[in-house]
Order: sequence, then C-alpha cells, then structure tokens
Amino acid sequence: MPKIHEQKRVRAHRWRDSIFVQLVIKYPIASRFILIFLIGLISYQIWQIGFYIFSQNKRVQLIESFRSEEPKIYNQAKFISSELELYSKAKFKLKDNKELSLHETLQLHYLSVHNSAKDLLFYYEQMSRRDILSTHRIKDHNWLCLCLVRWNLLVEDYDEALYWIDYTVHWHEKNEIGFHFDELEILNKLRKEAMGLASIHIDVPESVREVILWPLIKDKSRILQSDPILRTNKYPIKHNKLKPGSYLIWASLPNRRYQVYPINLDRLSKFEYELELPLKHNDNWRFIPAGGFTSGGDPSIYRLYQDSLPSYYISKNEVTLREYIEFWLSINDDQLKNKYAAYFFNSKKEKKILWNKKGELIFSGLTLEHPVSGITSDAAEAFCNWKSDQTDCVIRLPNEKEWEKAARGVDGRKYCWGNGLDGLSSLFNVKDSDIAESKKEYLEPVGSNLQDISVFSVHEMVGNIREIIKYSYTSNFVYGIKGSSYLKSLESSACTITDDYEMPENDIGFRVVMEQL
Repeated sequence: MPKIHEQKRVRAHRWRDSIFVQLVIKYPIASRFILIFLIGLISYQIWQIGFYIFSQNKRVQLIESFRSEEPKIYNQAKFISSELELYSKAKFKLKDNKELSLHETLQLHYLSVHNSAKDLLFYYEQMSRRDILSTHRIKDHNWLCLCLVRWNLLVEDYDEALYWIDYTVHWHEKNEIGFHFDELEILNKLRKEAMGLASIHIDVPESVREVILWPLIKDKSRILQSDPILRTNKYPIKHNKLKPGSYLIWASLPNRRYQVYPINLDRLSKFEYELELPLKHNDNWRFIPAGGFTSGGDPSIYRLYQDSLPSYYISKNEVTLREYIEFWLSINDDQLKNKYAAYFFNSKKEKKILWNKKGELIFSGLTLEHPVSGITSDAAEAFCNWKSDQTDCVIRLPNEKEWEKAARGVDGRKYCWGNGLDGLSSLFNVKDSDIAESKKEYLEPVGSNLQDISVFSVHEMVGNIREIIKYSYTSNFVYGIKGSSYLKSLESSACTITDDYEMPENDIGFRVVMEQL
C-alpha cells in the first residue's frame, strides 16, 4: 500500500478517536444545541454589525441635516434678539404682546436647537465607544459643541455656555484627541466672552486708611457677603479679571468708621470709580454716594433701567417717638399740636393720641425708642422743617428714588435682601400668614431687627412700619408709602412698590433725608 494512503487512514482514525467526535457521537442532542447556538451567535453578530452600519449612516445623515439647517435658525434667532434689544431700551414701556411673543419664539428656537444638538452629541458618545472617529466626524463634534455655546451666549445663559466649553475639552481628553491651534483660539475666545470678566480702577482719597473689596453671592433667596478678595492701602486700586456681578467696597475712614460703596460690574466692562467721602460723620445717618443704580423692574410700571442720583444722607432708623415728641413739645399753637399729634386708630376708626400734654406716653407697650406712627404727611413735613432749623441743614422726606436706592443698592435686586421670598418671613417684622392677626404690641423699637438692614446699612426698610415718601406725579409732588410693616405681608416690601398715601394709619411712619453739605 502506498505510504500516502496509510497516512490518510491514520489521520482519519485520529479524527474518529478525537474528544470532539466522541462527544458528538455520545451526546448528539447536546451537540445539536451547541451547533444551533453557535450559528445563532454568529448570525446575531452579523445582524449587529449590519444594524450598527445602518445606524451609523443614519446618525451621519442627521448630523449633516442639522448642520445645514442650524445656521438658518440661528440667523432668525439673532434677528429676534436684536429686536428685543431695541425693546429693552424703552425703559418706560412695559412688555407688550409683541415683545412677549418674540421672547417666546426665541426660547422655542433655542430649545429646539439645544435638544437636537444634545441628541446628536449622545450619538457621538456611542460612536466614540466603538470607532476610531475620523477627522471629519471630530470636526462635526466640535462644531456641535460650539453651536451650543453660541446659542447659550445668544440667550445670555453664560453658565450653560461655560459648561459646553468644558464638555468639549473633556471629550477631547477622554478620547485622547488633540486640538488644532485655531480650535483652541476659538474656544478661548468664547470662554472669555462667556465669563465676561470685568476690570476696575478705583481712585481713593489719601485719608482712607484701607479698602476692602467683598463679592456678593446669591444664596437661595438672598444676596450675601462672601469672603474678601482684596485688602489694600495702596491707591489707586486696579484689578482685572473680576467676575461680573455685585461687590461691596469698604473704605476705612480716618475716624475708624467704614463707609460702604456697593458697585455692580457689567460683563466685559471697565469700571472706573472715585470714592466720595461723607462730610458728616454721625451714627444716626447713612451716607449714600452719588452715582448710578439699577431702578425699576417687577413689580413697578417700568422695566429695569439705569438711573443716577447725587449723594445724600438718609437716617439710619425711622424717626422715633423720642425725636418726634421733642418736636411736638416745641409747638406753641394748640391747634397745631392737635394737628401734628400721633394717633392710634382702633377697629372702629376712633383715634386716640399716643401721649399726654406733657409728652408722656400713655399706651402700654410703647417706648420712646419705638418709631412714631399714625401721623399725617403735613406733620412729617413740619418735623422736617423743625429739624432743618435745629441742625442748620436741609432735612426733608426722601423721594421715591432716594428711598429705593438706599433700600436695594445698585444691582437691581427686587427686595432689600435679594430676589426671593422662601422662608424669610420670620426674619423681618412683617405679618406672617402663620401668625394670628397682628396687634399694636407687635411694633418693635427701632434697631431691634438685626436682619432688616439694607446694603447701605440702613435699618428696617422692610418691616416694622411703612414709610412716607414724596414722588413726582406729572408736574406736582404727591405723597406715597414705601416698604412693608407688622400689618402687611413680606411681598409688599418690594423696593419698587409705591402705594398711595391716603390717611394716617397705625403702621405708617417716616424717615428723613439730609442733603450732602
């Protein structure tokens, strides 16, 4: 027998005696199941590859479609944004239906593009797990991220814009993909625009011993003072790369008192400021420096706009019974004494004077340090005239803008403390919905509530009593009411609200302004 045939028989014998063949012969049913499983597994892998190729093509088509459509939508949104910018310059015009419709259309465009781009970026996450992405696909990914950044800058959502810039950088690092120089340059430019860093140049008089700069941060409903970022006695003060927002400047005066200067830095602004020092140093007054502040806004009849006032002083507290009774006792005319007396009005609208002819309080629970209330606007004006003669200064009622600036500062916050209401009723002497109807004994002495202090350190501009102010109406001055009280809700303390003054009430008093000498 030829040798080659013998070798074939040996190999066939070995094949029959192999473990695999023996197992198939011994367990034919199990072998069939294994064979079917292997065929199914191979088929599934083939199907999965086919489905992936189909899905990949579908994803690419969606990306290409979005890339061709997005510029058209962006141009429409940019036009709407320019229209809204023109509306915003009309400070005395409230939002009409057309403006509200433009806002809604812009938001719909933004949400449509934003959601589509996020879906496409999710596809990229799937693609990057299985593929080595081509240069073309990487450029598409970068374009999508920059698209989201541009849209967030357009709608002024700067935190979201920064998020997508960081997302782009992180995605490249995770997939070990480098940036081209021009791509990095664009990213850095967009990051700078999103951060909106501002610079300041502050001229400080030599008599100021030290200047401290504090950022103000949002904490839920309140705006609070954070840790200082600068403390120096070298002037002028120059600082670059400050985040836009609200800051406090504390200037240490020669008499070791601190004067407060709130400032608000706009995005990418170059803020120049000269510290104006108070000429009068008295703990009973708070100096409000000259300069601009943000006025108006909800719930006033004006939108937010920039206004400006000369410097002035405003009394730290409301006028107290001690101060007012001193004025009342100086009146010699009995008719004027009756006219200018302070009264308490009971539930039947009957009025009772708060003190006797000697100026001694006759109402229990009241002290000389309580604010005077229940007086007419004529009585408040008469007190101002008397106080002017006593001090040889111009003392008067604050006007609407002076009261607003002293209460809210310069950053346009809605309330004295910030922009929200949640959980704050207990911090101020206002009527709480959880407390029974307030009575006279809930009125507090001035300075009792340490939480009720404005950014200029003016006390109790939120609660305790409402305050009489003067404001212009056409060509005449009329009297109004600012703030809330122990009989009113916290919501009514919004800095832009001015109620009409009609008649004396138990929760209406006043504070005064002194003009800068």
